Formats: sequence, structure tokens, C-alpha cells
Amino acid sequence: MRLLVTGAEGFAGSHLLQRLIEDGHDVVASILRKDHPCNLVHVPGDYQVHECDLRDNQAVTTLVHEARVDAICHLAAIAFVPQALADPRRVVETNVLGTLNLLEAIRTLESDRPRLLFVSSAEVYGIQPTEAFPLTQNTPIAPVNLYASTKAAAEVLVGQYARAFGVESIVVRPFNHAGPRQEPCFALPSFARQIASIEHGAQPPVLSVGNLDARRDLLDVRDVARAYEALIAEAQPGCVYNLCSGKARRIGDLLQKLLDLSTAQIEVRPDPARMRPSDIPLMVGNNQPIVSDLGWRPQIEIETTLSDILEYARASIE
Repeated sequence: MRLLVTGAEGFAGSHLLQRLIEDGHDVVASILRKDHPCNLVHVPGDYQVHECDLRDNQAVTTLVHEARVDAICHLAAIAFVPQALADPRRVVETNVLGTLNLLEAIRTLESDRPRLLFVSSAEVYGIQPTEAFPLTQNTPIAPVNLYASTKAAAEVLVGQYARAFGVESIVVRPFNHAGPRQEPCFALPSFARQIASIEHGAQPPVLSVGNLDARRDLLDVRDVARAYEALIAEAQPGCVYNLCSGKARRIGDLLQKLLDLSTAQIEVRPDPARMRPSDIPLMVGNNQPIVSDLGWRPQIEIETTLSDILEYARASIE
């Protein structure tokens, strides 16, 4: 299969790119800028790389029309919630207008339209009552931050283009995922980076944290990439899938597992600057549809994920 991956330089995008190449697919990687630091240095193999700002309608149209792919995995987005708050216009233009430009590019193809896997987010569910958990794809969405709102808006656009113009699409709502290459602005790689810095003598033995009581449904990014590959190849157009483990894990417990992997004596200290104004206390989903439809299940244990995150942080420090 010939595929286009948007956001291929990102955390999940680079892992998906690597898996697709290893499985023998012909892959086109769309990235924002070639001179921008990105994760493609970790992805060996033969693949095409194209610069494309999704906010540029003409550039997106040219890419899609010239690439001539069977399917598009649309991962490109601004995903860090505080960054979205800091620059609302840019996050809306990237996450919503960028998706619209991609849909338009597909619509205007005269023949051989690619199917689209739109990577949304479990953040669209927002804060739900206790009795709503585990969340299903039919749980009413209620986004509580700008990032989640842009994903919800883009989902609506994807649905409209499917109904009005026959653009074949699948929507996936991944819950939290982690692994090597994730930026240290997110919780687990931030903890790992601080631990590695302390071990290296680059910072005092104090680890700054945000809310440790939040509970999250967490997957390894490599399990996520495997699910994306299965979805684009096998899922029926028009479906919405949760991508999750079905288990809620307390962030503080995950931090303790990371600390147990270190020989350093480290003090954990709350940092008000790391607290989100509208943090979601609990997020856990129901993964039965993707399990029953595609036979996908998580395979990588959380201990392996955490160990790999810490080893990646140590290598980055060194």
C-alpha cells in the first residue's frame, strides 16, 4: 500500500512511519520543515519526504494530488494543551483549517481518492461523570480545552465531507500514549528527562511535578502505531474508534516506577506552573470495538514503556 503520513516528524508520526516502512509499505512523509529538528533521524529506510504547511491550501492540494496514495494517516497537529492556550489562532489554523485543506484536496481528486485516517483525541470527551466510565465512542463529547475543541471541530468536518462528498474516512480517538521520542513538555518524558539530568549531575536532586493524582489510560506509542496501521488497512469507513488499554493509571504511580529505575536519591516537589487550569481528573476508555473488529490488543507492558522512556532520556542527556 502507498500511504501519506502527515506529521511524520512528530512523536507518534515517526513511530507510525517506522512501522509502515518495516512492514513493506511505500510511504510519503509530510513534515513542516526539513530544517526543523525532528524524529526522522530515528527512522531508517527508503521513503519520500515533503515539506508542507497544512495551513497552506495550495501546498496541501499539490501534495495530495502529486503523491497519488491509497490512504492518508493524518497525525499533524499542535497537541500540547498549554501551547494551544498560548497561541489559539495557530492551533485552530493548524488543527482545523489544516484538516479542511486536506479534505478539500482529497475531494478535488478526479479519481482514485485515498481513504483518510483522522487521528483525533480522547480529550474531546472532556470531564465526564463517574458513571460514564469507561468511555465509549458513543459517549457525548464535551471538550474543556482549546486543543480538544479543535479536534472535535475537525471531527465534524471529516464527517461532513464523508456525507456530502463521499470522502472515505475513519476517526480514531487515542487516549494517552507514551514512549521514546516524546517531547519533555509531556508528563512522563518530563519526569524521565529530569531524572536523567539529576543522574548526570546537570540539575539538583529535585524533580518538579504537576498534578500526580490524575488517572490516565496509557498505551505504548508502538502499540498505537500498530493500531493505526490496522485501522487504515482494515477498518470500515465511517467508524469511530477509541484507542486505549481500558485501564486507568495514576500519574504519581507511574512516576514512582520511573524513580525505582533510578539509583539517584530524588525529592519530588510540586510546581504550580505545571498545573493545568482545567485538568481532567480521570480518563479511561472502552476498547472493545477495535479489539473485536480488528483483533488489536496492547502488547507492550507499562514497565517496558517506562524503561524505554528513561533510557531515551539518558541517551539524550549524554
